Amino acid sequence: MKFYAPGKLMISGEYLVLDGAHALGLPCKYGQYLEVVEGEINTKPKLFWTSYDHNRTQWFSAKFAINDINIECISTENNYTSDVLVKLLQIILKNKPNIFQKHTDYYIKTSLKFNRDWGLGSSSSLIATLAAWSGVNAYKLLEYSFGGSGYDVAIAQHKTPILYQNINRKRTITSVELRWKFKDKLFFIYQNRKQNSQEQIRNYRALKKPNIHLIDQISQIGFDLSNCSKLEEFESLLTRHELLLAQQLKKDPLAKTFPQFNGLVKSLGAWGGDFFLATGNSEDMTYFKNKGFDTILTFDQLFDTWKSMK
Repeated sequence: MKFYAPGKLMISGEYLVLDGAHALGLPCKYGQYLEVVEGEINTKPKLFWTSYDHNRTQWFSAKFAINDINIECISTENNYTSDVLVKLLQIILKNKPNIFQKHTDYYIKTSLKFNRDWGLGSSSSLIATLAAWSGVNAYKLLEYSFGGSGYDVAIAQHKTPILYQNINRKRTITSVELRWKFKDKLFFIYQNRKQNSQEQIRNYRALKKPNIHLIDQISQIGFDLSNCSKLEEFESLLTRHELLLAQQLKKDPLAKTFPQFNGLVKSLGAWGGDFFLATGNSEDMTYFKNKGFDTILTFDQLFDTWKSMK
């Protein structure tokens, strides 16, 4: 059995999606595969897990002992990842007690199609594929492992651009039709460092809780972005988004780091790492290349042209 889920990028709503704001997110062209194969009969069954990166290089392996009520890691070189997998597999076993046949070994292999350091959703695509295989609710798997708003899992499952809202675990997920005729002016630039989302969530929670007016403003920007058709409007909306969020986070917008750049610069996801968005043309991107940003992707390189893109 083989399952697939795409990666993601959040265009608007970062951080505040944790407090009920709508977030606009897009599924990436690249994702993650999960393959499950039954092995030989074994009186003491084991699960053999291997994970491969986008270069088809194995970056993780572990062996787990399986019994009726418990899964235990018995060998690995990466305790953090194996501990997360034990949590996920335990939840699956608790909710689907017959997921593993008795006295049968299992082989699970995951294969990423994007760079692990890019922050495009290796965790959320893993959860979505595990949910597809096991039949266990993906948000339950998320809650007891990585945590977060769940927008990335929603994108991994829906595979289309969405507006996402989560208020007290009541989720509203709306597929949207984008009218971005200016997508050739959008570039996605890797900041050469991966952001720790869980740490950023903790830092955000330590701040003063946002008021409902700010949450509504960010939500409205998400709605307006999904409906806009002109680059000028797109840039204006995201510039306002950056200023509003900077006030809440008590941080400078990323644009202040690039004062000589004339286009829009917008953080994507947790501020300070992963990708940011810049508008302009290919010649304009030389500005960032000269500053050491070697990974600059066009819209078409990162995203499919979805059926919902008009």
